[in-house]
Amino acid sequence: MRPLVYVFPYAIVFWAVFLWAFGREAVIMGRAQKASASGGAPDDDGSLRVVTLTQSLGFAAAFILAWAPWGRYPNQLAAFWVGMAMIIAGAILRRLCFRALGASFTGEVRVRPDQRVIARGPYRWARHPSYTAGMLMITGVATALGSWVGAAIGLTLAVAGYAYRVRVEERALTATLGEAYRDYAAGTKRFIPFVI
Repeated sequence: MRPLVYVFPYAIVFWAVFLWAFGREAVIMGRAQKASASGGAPDDDGSLRVVTLTQSLGFAAAFILAWAPWGRYPNQLAAFWVGMAMIIAGAILRRLCFRALGASFTGEVRVRPDQRVIARGPYRWARHPSYTAGMLMITGVATALGSWVGAAIGLTLAVAGYAYRVRVEERALTATLGEAYRDYAAGTKRFIPFVI
């Protein structure tokens, strides 16, 4: 069965939302890769490469497994719309994170000595809501493609990549921002408010 994202009119909806959601991500990642290549991200410790690799593998699994005759959601139409809602929700959350962090939002780990702890917007509730949004988006793509196996693999890979990124980022933030970041971290969960 052909995935709905390749069937009219669902294809138009999917690809329009996909481009809207991931277009800005591509710009951010492009800038991050340039900064990393030029030595402008000494705090990153390879986390940009790890996140890029895990996300790429997650997307590859999602798109390939969408064609598999097994591991598919029983109701493809419901899966499509749930997946679309996840992509949109994740993209909106990412944009709120962009707005809250302003110039401090980068695709690589880069902490400036004059940087302040941001505890407004989504960061009031969680330390890494933009990574939560990223996980939601990749899982949403795989769900819209109709494969629960692809969604599980995409989510697992995203969690692995972001787990490494979080360790690197929190180490850099603690080293540079000190007590202010430790106090903030003590009062907020990493990804989901009050949960984890």
